[in-house]
Amino acid sequence: MDVNSELPMALTVTAANVYNGQMPIPLMEALHHHDWRIRFVLMDAGYDPSE
Repeated sequence: MDVNSELPMALTVTAANVYNGQMPIPLMEALHHHDWRIRFVLMDAGYDPSE
């Protein structure tokens, strides 16, 4: 989410059977294609594949 506009910078809608741990890399790749200076990326524990 952009701190100024409070809007998401990347968004992917998936089916309920898709594990959240599969999504960080595609979301980060979507952000990488823009010329933005990203300092932090925050995700909840659902995106951690080690759990």
